[in-house]
Amino acid sequence: MKHIILITSDSHNGQALDTLESRLLLKKWEIYQKTNLRRQFEVNDIVLFYIGGVGKLSQHFYGEGIIKNITLENESYSETSNVNLYSTLSLYKIRTYENPVPIKTILNKLNFIKNKLYYGVYLNGGVRIINQKEYELISKYKA
Repeated sequence: MKHIILITSDSHNGQALDTLESRLLLKKWEIYQKTNLRRQFEVNDIVLFYIGGVGKLSQHFYGEGIIKNITLENESYSETSNVNLYSTLSLYKIRTYENPVPIKTILNKLNFIKNKLYYGVYLNGGVRIINQKEYELISKYKA
């Protein structure tokens, strides 16, 4: 079981938070053909939801869930995102945080981010694998 950050960014379709909430409502997360680490997902991996961009709640961890199923998409086309898909993750046990966690409050404790000044670079590509300790830091954070 891995701990994975799924990153949503602002796009031509709207703000990252809107995209994230739509995905969580459907309990599905599309993985695009060129997404980093797209082949690393396994059933029962724990995923954290991170909001990138500059809109509402940007640069916050918003919640978490577990991968229930993975459907390979044979490069089918996503009308919503205007890209080819690699797979679709079905999610369950989705929990949104009562107080989303601002990354800047825990930045110095996140070891996967080597250069704290340019932390956004470490969250490019849509997916990031983290260790158990970092997962616990994020999921148990209290403001």
